[in-house]
Amino acid sequence: AVFAAVTKPLEDHERSEAQRTSTEVARHRAEHQIKESILRKLTEQAAGAKGKDRDQCTQNAAALAVELETASAASPTRYIADDCTPERLATLLREQGGRIAVMSAEGDVFDLMAGRYSSKGMGNFGIFLKGHGGDTLRVDRVGRSEFVKAPAITIGLAVQPDVIRGLAEKPGFRGRGLLARFLYALPVSLLGRRDLDAPPMPDEIRAAYHANVIALLNLP
Repeated sequence: AVFAAVTKPLEDHERSEAQRTSTEVARHRAEHQIKESILRKLTEQAAGAKGKDRDQCTQNAAALAVELETASAASPTRYIADDCTPERLATLLREQGGRIAVMSAEGDVFDLMAGRYSSKGMGNFGIFLKGHGGDTLRVDRVGRSEFVKAPAITIGLAVQPDVIRGLAEKPGFRGRGLLARFLYALPVSLLGRRDLDAPPMPDEIRAAYHANVIALLNLP
């Protein structure tokens, strides 16, 4: 409940921005697809043409290819990722201008770092190290290429103490410095003496928090 209240303004603003820019994103994607289709036709024409016609088609195709390569792809606004593989997180970083948050009330992200979906069970958390240090991210693999300058990943997790205790046992987490990059808070457990009738958060405080976070997100 606390985690949901803390992240609500982020989720509300993310949703409103995605709705506000949906038309623009759809238009950009359509234009990109049309240009890709035109480029294919120009390439086919250049391959079958001769002389000046071939030179003209080649020139037009090259110019359009450069335009497609240098244009930034339009993507829906995203602030928060949760159950996200490191590979997908790199893509989200690129799409969102090098900024993303991984926030969750569970610790699944640590299992993903440890290689949950790896066939060899190898850890894959370099993206998180670079997202902490701001080191340039370059990924070049078959069918996938990512480049992000000065990436920044915010991580906010509300997990059980046992999850924290188990982190040191995961291969590489301590040796590669991952565990040293978090700020840990372990409050005294209220188990067995919890106030079952605690007063709710005052509406004015909840509203002020929501308004202030939205105001920060609205800054240019």
